Amino acid sequence: MNPKAPIYRYCIACKNRYEKKDLFRLVKISKDIVIDLNQSIGGRGVYIHKSKKCIDQAKRLKLLNKAFKSSEIDEQVYLDLYSKLD
Repeated sequence: MNPKAPIYRYCIACKNRYEKKDLFRLVKISKDIVIDLNQSIGGRGVYIHKSKKCIDQAKRLKLLNKAFKSSEIDEQVYLDLYSKLD
């Protein structure tokens, strides 16, 4: 594998494929959901595009609840994602 080849992942909200650097990675650690900025924390992770539209859609459709099989996602997770936008 060429080390310069980009790595792609799918956004859970818009279902489009992006380079990993253009996505936030969220990881479930015990009962907490954290933003993995270095994309190096082990465990179940999901990717979401770095855009307000995708974050809004994930929140509206409760996509993080479905991805992490959790009934409740803390509002602070979404606020943290909004604050990390460029």
